[in-house]
Amino acid sequence: MTSPAGCGGALFAARALAFLHPLIVGVTVAGTVAVATGRFRHFRRGELFPWAYFPRFLGQLLSLALTGGCMLTHWQRELLLRAAETELLSGTFLQRYLPFLPD
Repeated sequence: MTSPAGCGGALFAARALAFLHPLIVGVTVAGTVAVATGRFRHFRRGELFPWAYFPRFLGQLLSLALTGGCMLTHWQRELLLRAAETELLSGTFLQRYLPFLPD
C-alpha cells in the first residue's frame, strides 16, 4: 500500500504531465505542418523550432515502436493509478481533449 504522501506526489506528477502533454503534442503537430509545407527545407543552425521538433518526433516514433502508443499517456495513466485517480483514466489524450476527431 502506498503512503498518502506518495499518492500526492504521483498526482502532482500526473497533473504536471497533463500540462506538458498538450505542449508536446502542439509542437509535434506544428512541426508536421511545417515539414509538409516545406518550412524546414532550409534548416538553419540558429532556428530553435526545428531543434525542438525533431527530437520530439523521433521520441514519438520510438514510443510507438516500443509501447504501441504514446509513452506520455502510459506514464500519466500509471501515475494516476498510483494516486488512485481512476475517473481520469478514460480514453487517450486525443479522445479526452479533442473528442470531435475520429478514433
